[in-house]
Amino acid sequence: MRESPEIAPAIPDIGVEFTYDEAAELDPPHDVIVHNDDVTPFDFVVAVIHGIFELPPHDAYEVTLTAHYEGEAYVATLPIEDAKYRVYRAHSAARARGYPLTFSIHPAH
Repeated sequence: MRESPEIAPAIPDIGVEFTYDEAAELDPPHDVIVHNDDVTPFDFVVAVIHGIFELPPHDAYEVTLTAHYEGEAYVATLPIEDAKYRVYRAHSAARARGYPLTFSIHPAH
């Protein structure tokens, strides 16, 4: 007797296609803003933005300069958990040196 070939069950075509970006829903992008203060040294702010937020040195300098003259400046757009982690690291580094350097996080537009 011959064995029957195995046949996979048919998957019905229900006519619905969608894409799901799990990262976008679970980790929405947020803007990180640096705020100027009259205590934190300019070079320290540049070093934090370069070292923690990974901006190239020239860009970190420009962001710091903008914050100095305008009161605040855009640093980066990051997933919320990454933004929180980097802001925590930046605040910790500043507080360890006695500086009031402040970053804020806002939903990306």
